[in-house]
This record gives sequence, structure tokens and C-alpha cells, in this order.
Amino acid sequence: MRAPAAGLLLLVLVLPAAAAATGPRTPDQDNSFDAATGLPASGYRTGDLSWVDDRADFFRLSATSGMVIRAFIFIVDWQAASPGDVDFSLVLFDRTRSEIANSSSGYQYETVSALAVAAGTYYLRVSTVSGSGTYSLDWSVAPPQTLKDGDEIRGLLSDSGNRNADWYRVQLRGGPAPDTFKATMHEDGGAFFDLYFMDLWSEYSLWYDISWWSDPDDQVEATATYGGWYYLWVSAYRGAGNYTLKVTVAPGTGDGDSEPSGARLVAWNSSFYDTVDMAHDHYDWYRCELSAGENIRASMRLDPAPTDMFALSILGADLSTLPGAMGTNYFDRGAEPPLLNRTIAVNATVAAAGTYYVVAMARVGLRDTVRDLSDQNARSDYKLTINMSAHAPGPSNHAPRALVPGATVSLDANTTAELALPALFEDPDGDTLRYASSGNGSVRLDFSRAGRAVLRPDEYYVGHLNFTLNATDPEGLSAAVWVDVTVRKVPFPPVITDRTPSSGALHGVNGTTVQFTVSAMDPNHQVLAYGWTANGAPVGTNANLLSWKVPAASGSFVIGCTVSNADGNASTSWTLNATAKAPPVVAIVTPWNHSTVREGARVTFSAVVSETSVGQAAEFAFAWSLRGRALGTGAVFSTTTLPPGENTVVVTVVNVSDPAETGSASIVVFVEAKEAAADYTTVLLAAGALLVVVAVIGVLLTRRAARRRDAEEEELSPRRRHRRVKPGKRERRARRGGTG
Repeated sequence: MRAPAAGLLLLVLVLPAAAAATGPRTPDQDNSFDAATGLPASGYRTGDLSWVDDRADFFRLSATSGMVIRAFIFIVDWQAASPGDVDFSLVLFDRTRSEIANSSSGYQYETVSALAVAAGTYYLRVSTVSGSGTYSLDWSVAPPQTLKDGDEIRGLLSDSGNRNADWYRVQLRGGPAPDTFKATMHEDGGAFFDLYFMDLWSEYSLWYDISWWSDPDDQVEATATYGGWYYLWVSAYRGAGNYTLKVTVAPGTGDGDSEPSGARLVAWNSSFYDTVDMAHDHYDWYRCELSAGENIRASMRLDPAPTDMFALSILGADLSTLPGAMGTNYFDRGAEPPLLNRTIAVNATVAAAGTYYVVAMARVGLRDTVRDLSDQNARSDYKLTINMSAHAPGPSNHAPRALVPGATVSLDANTTAELALPALFEDPDGDTLRYASSGNGSVRLDFSRAGRAVLRPDEYYVGHLNFTLNATDPEGLSAAVWVDVTVRKVPFPPVITDRTPSSGALHGVNGTTVQFTVSAMDPNHQVLAYGWTANGAPVGTNANLLSWKVPAASGSFVIGCTVSNADGNASTSWTLNATAKAPPVVAIVTPWNHSTVREGARVTFSAVVSETSVGQAAEFAFAWSLRGRALGTGAVFSTTTLPPGENTVVVTVVNVSDPAETGSASIVVFVEAKEAAADYTTVLLAAGALLVVVAVIGVLLTRRAARRRDAEEEELSPRRRHRRVKPGKRERRARRGGTG
């Protein structure tokens, strides 16, 4: 009985180790908006979600107004289970933490995209709908592709893939003869796509036009209500396929006072009643003809009391704001809630005769108590009063002069161009001028070289923009010219931005799976194709992720990935050294080796594989045998049929998922026959009885010898000899002191 008892004790010690190995893990810390992980403008990363203790990961990224935020997740473990067993969702939030895009389709890809209507922090949340597993996240924040009159472009979308929407922008002119815009789209392959035309405020107020019932051909058109950027959104409603998009821009009619060319003329002192609205009537322009030294005062009273931010400015003929002649109703930027004036007042004294403008503007929307939250539409009625009066002539300083109205620059993407500033401006007084630009967006200006303005477009930027270049003298007088810049598209192959594993030298064990990922960007926003090879042979699918099983044969393998677009390709590779997998180590837990049992007794055998326990051994198949004859299966089994004698019991284990992985162990058990056990007991009983008889005889003989020795001593002793004479009765009485 000693061996089974010891075996039971060992099992009790082993099984708790298995429970500890499968206990809950410590969740990560990015499980809320406040703990969100910061992301750069674009990239790729992987993560894990657990239905038990880590159901969501939050990320934050920055975007400016007019940028497109794209993101998609690839659920790595989705293929390993039935659809729905492991399913994640992806949600995009704006800077108020309000949801603006959601994808929970049940497909392996979940994709979101949205137009950033205001600068600020945006959030992504990846959460588990069901199950636990690994995902990869791709994201980007970039301006949409710019289109112009006559452009035709093709795209590829899928409602279940990693790209379900495309964004484009077009610049339109407002004023008395604004542009009219039209876009037509044809869908291929039986897919159903939707087409939207909007401005920055569409998510909160207005869609200019929508087409979603006219498959396979859709069309949107609208007239510009103000000058600026407008946006096209192509969205995959159902299915996958290509589309062809054509853009037409033509003159039309529109709001007359939203640009300088439609400004209302002010006759001396006048009052006006009107409305400004960020979504539809962003600016109201008023034109004043002034003499040198004349003073102009403008006062704008908002009605009702404002809850948003508005501005009032006085501009020169070159459309630059006069020094000190711009004001807003927002007088305390640090207050919560914001503190706003109801009246805005500005004034200026002009140095030269000419045309000047007063501009009323809806500037920034405010929501609740959040400052500068410009995704809220700002709208107000107002009363504008303009007064002009004679004033003393200005100082002797003369303003700089623009030598030309403007300059046109054309350059290739990822190159630079220069403007010679002395060819654009001069100062009559010979003052040193300071230069600055406004509205130049994706083209930065570098004034570090004397007399030169170096135009540096953002990396891979392609498009057209028109901005203002200002020259200002030490007294604050200035002049301005326009600069029209076209950055031409040139062929750009893909750019690999990241890969996993990062090291190019790897080690892998035969039969295990190694995961490779590549993150790439396409500078021209084309569709990327991924090709994978192992020692030159194609493997995997057209995706940026490869799960590759190391072959049984050991050796060196080169894993390569080539990312391609219409302009070229980029490649990366890893060298993996495959090594043999060590066989599993098997240990027999019970019974003890060289245990002895009686014939017919129940013997329980149990075994474990190294680094597992009995409870974790389901991935291995166990088979027990004796001299080639099967005894039983399973990590634990019992038998009463072991024959008498020495028995060498062998257990063989096989990895169920990799049958080539095997291991074995053996144990010796001695079995006593029933007859032999009975005879042995009889002999023991007989021997015991004989020992008792011998012991009794020995005791008797010892006592007899003792009596004989005492008798002999008494014969030899004088005292003993005297006492042998028997006294008479009288003598005995005398000795006792009695009388006769």
C-alpha cells in the first residue's frame, strides 16, 4: 500500500501547478480614453484582447481640419475559428469622444474612416465582441487626394476588406460667379457604392448632394456657396469592385458678398443687417473707398447674445489685414465657460488712398463649455455699423509695394522651388522687410536664405493651392502677392515603414508557426499588392501578414515580402534557421518504479509530459503496453490484469497536432502469485509456533537448573548443615519465648 499512497501524494502536488499556469493574466493599461496609447500619423501595430480581463484597447491620434483618418484591424485568430467565435469591433471617436465611425461587421477586417472637421485629438477603440485573440491595426492621418476639372480616377473598394471608402477634395470659387461642381461614378463588378458631396460641416449640418440608389452609375452636383475646399466621399455599401470617378467644374451662380469681388459698397456712414454662418455664408464683405489719412471705424453687434466666436477685420486692397484692425468677441480664452462680448469694434487710419474692405466672419464654433471646439457650426444675425471720417495724414513711412500681382510655381513632389523675394517686393524707404505666408497648407516656406523663399511641400504631397505671401516693414505696413503652387504627381514605389520581426536573422523549430508582418505606405494612394516567398517559392496570400509553418526539414530558409503598386515595388526579407524539435519528455508518476503488488490487485498508472500536467495533457495521445501488448490509453488508466513476475510497462505519447513528435518511458512492477503468497504465510506460522515451543522448553530447563544449584550449595554450607537437625517441639517453643 505504500507505493499507491506515495503516488497519490505526488498527483496532489502536480495538479495545482497546472491550475496556476492557466490563471488570469494582468491586463494592460490602455483600457480607457484617458489611458489611450498615442499614435503617430501613420503606422502598424499588433495587440491582444481577452474576453476575460482585457476587452478593449484605446488609441489616440492628432488630426487637423480637412484630414482623413483611416484605420482597419485584421483579426488574426478569426480564421482559426467559426465566424463569430472570435470577433472584434473598431470605433472612431472625435475630440468630444463622440462616436463618428463604427465597424462591427463580423468579417475578418473591420474598417473605419472619417473626415476631421476640426483640429484636435481623435480616438480609436478596438474591442472584443466575442472571444479572445490577436489583431493587427493599420492607421493613417493624411489629406485626401486633390481633384480638379477633367480628372478621372479609378479606385478599388470592398465592404469586407481593409479599404471600404475613399476621400477626395476639390477647391471651388464662390463670389458672384461661383463654380458649379459635378462628379459621376461608375461601378464595376456588381458592387454597390454610395457617393457623397459635402463641405467640412456636413456631419453636423448639410450634405450638398448624395447618390446611393443609381447603381451602377451615380452622380452628385452642387454650386459653391463660398470659396474653399469641398469633399467627395465614395463608400462601399455592399460587395467589392472597382469604380471610375470623373470630375467636372464649371461656372454658375451663387452668394454675391462671400468674396471681395461681390463686396457691398459702403457710402460714408452706413448700417447693415445680415447673417454669417460657417456652413453656408462664412464671410460677408463690404467695400470702402478711402482717401489717404482717412479713418474707418466698424462695429458689429451680434444678435442674439453669442454662444460662438465671430471676427471683424479691416483689409487693404491686397487683402492683408491692416495692423491692429482685427477683433473677435472672444475676450477670455482661459474662462470656462467661454466669456464672449456681444459687440466687436475695430478701427484703422489708412496711409494711402484706395479700396479697403470690412469683413464679418463666422470664425469658431463652441460646444457647451469646451473652448475652441470648431466642429460646431457658428451662426448669428448681426448689425454692422461703418463710419468713415477725415483724419490727420499718416507718418512719413511708406508701405512696401508689390512689384507683381502674384507668382506661379510648378514643381514635382518631393522637390523644392525658390522665389526671388526682391522680384516680388520693394520698400520705398529701403527698410528691411519681414516675410510671412498664410494659407499655404501642405507647402512650407523657408525664409532662412537672404532674399529667397524656398517652397518645401510635405513629403509625397501632390496637389494645387493658392496662398498669400506678405512683406512687412518695421512700422507694420505691408504688401502682399498671391502665390499659385502646383505640386505634380511623379511615380513613387511603395515605402516599407515597419516589419515584424524587426531582426533579419531568426531561429525556428520544425513544425512551429512563425508570423511575419510588413507595414507599407503608398505615396500616391494606389492599391498595394503583397507577395510572399519562402526560398523563392510563393507562399501566403495578398495581405501584409504571413503565418508560415516551419517545415520538418532543418536548414536555412529565406522569407521574402515584395510590396508593389503601379509605379514599382519595395522588398524586405528574413533568414530563418530551422532546427529540430526536441522530443517530448515523459515521466510516469504512479506507481513507483520496482513496486510490488499481489496478483489481481488494481494498479493505477499515470504519466505527464514535461512542462505539462495530467490536466493539460489533452494535446498528447497516451498508449500503455506490456511486452508489445496494449494495456490501455490516456494519461491515467488502471488495470488488474498484470501477470505474476516482473512486468516492464511502457507508455508512448504522440502529439496530436504533430504525430512526428513522440516520446516514451517505462516502469517495472513486480506481481506476486496468489499460491506463493499463501505458502509463505504457512511457513511463517509454523516457524512462529516452533519458536514459541523452543522458548517454553528453554524457560523450564533454566528453572530446573537453578533449583539443583541451590540444593548443592545447601549441602556444603555448615549453617545449612546445622539447620538440617530438626528441633523438638519444646525447643521451638523456647526459641519463640514461650513456656513448656
